[in-house]
Amino acid sequence: MVVPKTIRIVKANCQEGKKLSDTMTFEPPTYFKVEDGKFTITWDTQVTMSGVFLTPTEARGSLELKFKKEGVACTIGPVVWVATGTQ
Repeated sequence: MVVPKTIRIVKANCQEGKKLSDTMTFEPPTYFKVEDGKFTITWDTQVTMSGVFLTPTEARGSLELKFKKEGVACTIGPVVWVATGTQ
């Protein structure tokens, strides 16, 4: 299972032409299945994230975010991401 916790956005260039920062917290925690090393996360119409585990501690994929902050719409991505961890 994949359990997302927090996405921090720092001075992101939005497709709408603005630059915004925000923090998205996955509450309550949501679990997403990993099948054949692959997973897809869709959350609250704001986050679409897909990925594949290359090894037990390394994954990569793409991420797209759509959110509003103080009434300003922001779309980011899709962007490529890479993550490593420990067992």
